[in-house]
Amino acid sequence: MGGPDVPRVFAQVVADMFIVDYGESVFDAGGAPVLLPPAIAGPEYTDDLMCGLDGLLLSGGSDVDPRIYGSVPGPRSGILDPLRDAFEFSLVKSAIAASIPILGICRGSQVLNVSQGGSLVEHLEVGTGESHNFFGYAPSHRSHAITIEQGTILHDILGPEAVVNSYHHQSVEVPGEGLVVAARTSDGVVEAIEDADRLIVGVQWHPEWLDDPRLFQWIIDAASRDRSRRLEEVSAR
Repeated sequence: MGGPDVPRVFAQVVADMFIVDYGESVFDAGGAPVLLPPAIAGPEYTDDLMCGLDGLLLSGGSDVDPRIYGSVPGPRSGILDPLRDAFEFSLVKSAIAASIPILGICRGSQVLNVSQGGSLVEHLEVGTGESHNFFGYAPSHRSHAITIEQGTILHDILGPEAVVNSYHHQSVEVPGEGLVVAARTSDGVVEAIEDADRLIVGVQWHPEWLDDPRLFQWIIDAASRDRSRRLEEVSAR
């Protein structure tokens, strides 16, 4: 915590930082966003947390610890956060057990993949392929196209292709159990994964910075249908 607008007395305070675009996108799509800071809601509480939620959105952020998928930190690895890793992996496990739809964005997509036994490309170099790791554009700039696989949830949402923004230095390498590649760029980099049966979608780009609510509308609609189903099951008991 720091910066010119933060009093010096708070320099040693531990703080969670949230990019408000995620919550605003959920709200604009008709949902009620609930923030889950790992510092106060650890892995031991995730089953209880899922009882009060209808959907799970995993946001962007730092690298997933490569040791989790059988590798080790390399020269291009960023700062790692084992606490966040443990919390989000537990959230995914609890959400899947509760049959709650999941949308993963950037790191969130990588968390989904690794949580199901998949692996990651640890670094995409600037200046190669689509230069995914170049952060010089404005967040809303659509820098490259993706091709979307027919028969996927993502194809139903966005159609056969889209042009998206790009702010990532890692990507899915081997898809995890039950996950399929839903979209790639022209250089072969995986841009989306999903599991239609479990209502899991992970995208490598940042839809919260684009003027396109369709992915957020998808998880809100899926969560609403799932909530109705679960209420009916409870009423039938």
